[in-house]
Amino acid sequence: MGRMEMKNRYYDIIEEYYRPLAEKFGLKLVYLEQRDYRQGNPFLLVGKDFVLKFYTFDYVKLYYYKKGSNGKYHRRDIVNLIALSCADRERSKVRYIDDDIRDALILQALTLQNYWKSLLMGDRNWIAEFNRCPWHHEEDVTLDDEIEMLRPYLK
Repeated sequence: MGRMEMKNRYYDIIEEYYRPLAEKFGLKLVYLEQRDYRQGNPFLLVGKDFVLKFYTFDYVKLYYYKKGSNGKYHRRDIVNLIALSCADRERSKVRYIDDDIRDALILQALTLQNYWKSLLMGDRNWIAEFNRCPWHHEEDVTLDDEIEMLRPYLK
């Protein structure tokens, strides 16, 4: 399959909003191959010792991964935490025309940039706030394909 056939559906949005974010915070932007249609168009922002995984299907999902001292990979679903930070400042920059996923990707990028600089720089103080939220969800990663996806980035 050629490179153009595997191009992420939201490549232009990711390059416009997430590439500068990656460059500003010393992160690596990585496009993943879509192996499962339910994880449509996955991509990563890879930090020194954490990974943010985005994927789009019916909506945008956002997970924070790190490798624990026990060698296990740990995942936190942070999409709601980021969404709750979104304000009119970010919403005013979205056109809300025809693609909810496109809009959500833009909102998440702007919200991460404006309110979550410490997370993007690798600080973990935000986890205390995350743990206080009644809807927080975290777990050890147990799926082999997910572990294989993380292994090159979290050593």
